[in-house]
Amino acid sequence: MNVTILYGRLAKDPELKYSNSGVAIVNMQLATEDRGKDKDGKPTRITDWHRLTCLGKTAELCSQYLKKGEYVGFTGKLKTRKYEEKGGTFKYITEVLVEQIHFVPKGNTQSDDGKEKFTSKEKLDNAAEKIMKDMATKVFPSPPSDGDFESELPF
Repeated sequence: MNVTILYGRLAKDPELKYSNSGVAIVNMQLATEDRGKDKDGKPTRITDWHRLTCLGKTAELCSQYLKKGEYVGFTGKLKTRKYEEKGGTFKYITEVLVEQIHFVPKGNTQSDDGKEKFTSKEKLDNAAEKIMKDMATKVFPSPPSDGDFESELPF
């Protein structure tokens, strides 16, 4: 199963382009951050950069609603494609072909209904983690709970 879930900050504003056949395309860079400790126990941050490609309506939504620096999530498929440069050498690009955008709330700490909104980086990460767990449950459902799971195996 090829499922990629990323949450991070956009490196620049999405730029909408159209293919020769009229399909909307947006290519973006997303920065994700992992926190840890170095060998001396000091906190560290490691930033990874991810290439994202959106097509069709998803591309149009990205160009309309997303801006540089926004914290946002994406779900898609990891793809590697090959192309030939002018000199005849081949290059490979690995990217996430985006299928869904996960807009993360921002702004005031309370919404109109009195519930807390996510504002700090920690709360944004918690929101992303909750969404990822919910998605994992949908993508990887639990086996039947009747206790006779082995009888359903085809071998």
